[in-house]
Amino acid sequence: MKVVRRVINLGYIFLLFMQTAYSQTSEREALIEGVFRKYLTTGDVSYAKMLADSKEENTYSLFGKAVVTDNAEEAIDLYTKFIEKKPKYGLGEAYFNRGFKYFLLEKSELAVSDFNEAVKLGIKDPYLYYFRGASLVALEEYDKAIEDYTTAIKMDSSFEMAYIMRGNRYFSKEDYSKALNDYNKAIELNRNYDMLYIMRGKTYESLGDYKKALNDWKKVKKMSGKNVETADELIEQLNKKKKEKK
Repeated sequence: MKVVRRVINLGYIFLLFMQTAYSQTSEREALIEGVFRKYLTTGDVSYAKMLADSKEENTYSLFGKAVVTDNAEEAIDLYTKFIEKKPKYGLGEAYFNRGFKYFLLEKSELAVSDFNEAVKLGIKDPYLYYFRGASLVALEEYDKAIEDYTTAIKMDSSFEMAYIMRGNRYFSKEDYSKALNDYNKAIELNRNYDMLYIMRGKTYESLGDYKKALNDWKKVKKMSGKNVETADELIEQLNKKKKEKK
């Protein structure tokens, strides 16, 4: 009888131990998941670092390590492992981030593929469309790139670089009026970027407005930035063109 009772008691103690261990594990998993979700909502890298510093490797620590590493190839490997685990949260963000790493490595097709997955998973971020647009430019899919830059601008009307990149694409298509509109908007947002005046000046030149072209390039010279020599060359070429037309 004592033996039976002892067996029952030991079994009960073991069951309590397992329940406690399970409870602790569940609480820790919930805590880690909470930190991860906090990172997703705030973008605060300190939360990603907390995940990366986790002693045991878990699904969300993979994401944290991918965020904090400066090595693009290592980040891609970590995001891939994270994606393969099919996590409850963060899958779209992982595709977005991995796509960005592919973009940095100039692996444009892989970047576009990941950005596409991020879009399908509901990621709504102007930078997603901006970087997909840039990747599409590298693949010479210019019209699709313009569509993505347009989407990025609709999501953030103050997205200066999206205006510039879309303007560049319009300029390449010789759609100078649309290019001019985009450069004007970008200059409204940032009047200190000398390259914008270079590009707007070239657009004015293409539209036959030489006076405004020269005015823009003279502004570049006053800014004393790295494009002064370029401005000098453009002014010289335009003045020569004007003389030949007389």
